[in-house]
Amino acid sequence: RFLVVTAFDSAYEVGYTCSVVNEAYCQKHGYRFLRVIRPHEDMARLAGGRHLAWAKVALVRHLVAPSARPADNNGGGGNTANAATCP
Repeated sequence: RFLVVTAFDSAYEVGYTCSVVNEAYCQKHGYRFLRVIRPHEDMARLAGGRHLAWAKVALVRHLVAPSARPADNNGGGGNTANAATCP
């Protein structure tokens, strides 16, 4: 099984369009999809003073932690993570 994750800050307008395309791709191919939209300040904090792309590393580390794994919901479909589900 695959999980495709896209993450961007809420001010990054193109991120919304790209995530819709990514979600459609996942639905077509039966992959699970997770959209993470965070305020710029949260993404900067997760990046630890580096380029915002590094925030994705923190998010992936969180997602692969055994305590963060969601229960299987039988298939694809999109989800949007919020502050309660990510570091």
